[in-house]
Amino acid sequence: MTYAEATARFPEAGGSSSFTRHAFNEVVSFFAGWAQMLNYTVTIAISALFVPHYLNKFAPSLHLIGHPNDIIGGAVVVALLALLNVVGIKEAAGLNIFLALMDLATQALLVIIGLFVVFSPTVLKANVHLGTVPTWGDFILAVPVAMVAYTGIETISNMAEEAIDPPRHVPRAIMYVVLAVFAIYAQTGSFDFINWDDPQYVTANPHVQAGLTWDSIKWAMTAIVSTNWMPVTLFSHMLDCELFHTRAGMHHLHNMLLHLIATLLLFASLKRATGTRWPSGFAALLFAVHPLHVESVAWIAERKDVLSASYWFLSLYFYIRYSERPSIGRYSLVLIAFALGLMTKPMLVTFPCTLILLDVWPLRRVPGATWVRLIAEKIPMLLMSFGASSVTYHVQNTVPYPVPMRLANAVVSYAVYIGQFVLPVRLGVLYIYREAPAVWQTVGAAVLLLAVTSGVIWQRKARPYLAVGWFWYLGTLVPVIGLVQVGVQSHADRYMYVPMVGLLIMIAWGGADLIANRPAFKTGIVIAAGLAGIAYTAMAYVQTEYWQNAGLLFAHDLEFTEGNFIAELQLGNYLMDSHRGLEAIPHFEAAVRYDPQYGEAENNIGMILAAIPGRIQEGILHFEAALRVRPNLPEAHYNLALALLQLPGREDEAIAHLEAVQRVAPRPDIPALIQEIRARRK
Repeated sequence: MTYAEATARFPEAGGSSSFTRHAFNEVVSFFAGWAQMLNYTVTIAISALFVPHYLNKFAPSLHLIGHPNDIIGGAVVVALLALLNVVGIKEAAGLNIFLALMDLATQALLVIIGLFVVFSPTVLKANVHLGTVPTWGDFILAVPVAMVAYTGIETISNMAEEAIDPPRHVPRAIMYVVLAVFAIYAQTGSFDFINWDDPQYVTANPHVQAGLTWDSIKWAMTAIVSTNWMPVTLFSHMLDCELFHTRAGMHHLHNMLLHLIATLLLFASLKRATGTRWPSGFAALLFAVHPLHVESVAWIAERKDVLSASYWFLSLYFYIRYSERPSIGRYSLVLIAFALGLMTKPMLVTFPCTLILLDVWPLRRVPGATWVRLIAEKIPMLLMSFGASSVTYHVQNTVPYPVPMRLANAVVSYAVYIGQFVLPVRLGVLYIYREAPAVWQTVGAAVLLLAVTSGVIWQRKARPYLAVGWFWYLGTLVPVIGLVQVGVQSHADRYMYVPMVGLLIMIAWGGADLIANRPAFKTGIVIAAGLAGIAYTAMAYVQTEYWQNAGLLFAHDLEFTEGNFIAELQLGNYLMDSHRGLEAIPHFEAAVRYDPQYGEAENNIGMILAAIPGRIQEGILHFEAALRVRPNLPEAHYNLALALLQLPGREDEAIAHLEAVQRVAPRPDIPALIQEIRARRK
């Protein structure tokens, strides 16, 4: 009642702190405020920890009770509440109202039950035996529960001022971003690992599966995985294994959370740099839901994309703060976040160049600062980029395609990415690099790029965001555009994760500019923007469904790609692992047709045939075929040795192949096996 009366008298946020200020003075109010803050800190932790325990009662299959699941669940609750406050005070106030009503209803129920107990001494005596029912432990636990209930009354008081005039610090679009990300990617919580790259990063990597141990951390600092040095990414995978082991769904949801964090950091950076809400919110919304980003989010092995982008946008936010009031401390934050990003994925090597673009617009540090100063302050980051580039070039396996072919493919890829950005259909995990683009494709793409470049340069003073966005897009793609070709892909959806921001800047601020100059177009632009967001969300949801398992994913790829020997191999591997070996053979045969040097496919055919009674000789032929094209393929040597051991008089040949395995990829069980074979011969 005291709180109710005081709130009616002083309808302002603060609760007991506010009341003591009115009753006494600022000093007393200060101590009351600190006590209240400590009370809330403890209460939030207790309440958050209760949530997974209550949920487990309704859904025991979630296994939310016990370390560390209940702690993780509590942390998620706190994170969601924090996110709600970021989205908007009105939304937070709405949740407060709902929880307050629930709290009042619960307390009313308790009062009614209490009345029945008080007026029925028999019931009270029969059901209460202190120390037994309830136990002393339960009784002590009830004390903080009572504090939580009391805090509910305080919450009603504290939200009084907010309910009068809930200001909007963040546009509604960000609320849509959060909902859209969950709508698209929550389904990945039931998805599996896939058999391409996931084994190298997680499922077949003993160092990662060991979790965050000192030995694993030391290994990660020097390890090269999939021709990349990225210790921070490996730490992230180790954390997942430490907490969730190999429960693929939790690894997927971690990717989703990082994508959401990257999106919110992008929004915060754009809004702080430009001071505009809706263009920033629209750019963040399309970034969150665009189908081109599905590969980066739904593929566990692409954790490096969403994690490195989070560091990219965090570095960007720190740089914007630094540009507002330069200091060593603020600059140090930029360097730290940037360094962590480089240790996550070397894609960040172009980050210093994008800062120079932002110095022009929207930060407008020119002409206030000289170009010499602006470039000089980027030198530490440029040196870090140079170091990361050198390491990456040294450890990656480049493919020696002819220079003219690489240049033509780079030009065409720039145009292809724009097309996929506008109309994201027929998206796949791998677009095979088979031959040089046609002349007309190369010329057409070059004309498009030159035309847009000329246009944005012409408009650089009137509409500087066009030039900044365009050169962001062109520049950030340079490391992966294929000038230095790594892998067999002509282009990849995942490479657009950060470069897409440049195109989004052009569209979002271009639309805002058009509305400002042509108000009559506002309704049409808003409707078009809304339809685009809905369409891309729906398309991303469908695209995400293909990532449930390797079978669906690579079968989808083969529907619209030709000569895709990797998709054929991986689909065959999935079928073979699913005990459908005979169905897998046609896919392995197709892989060999498309790439006769693909010894892995021949080896797999041999494994299937050798396991069928009476067909071991056929299996041996395929093992031998694999070794003709890949003489150092350890799996083929090992499988051939096992097959030969099933035939009389072939022990010497088997031993020779086992020794070959030891030379190429030593295994701890091989020496004992060789010794056993020799002992049997004696």
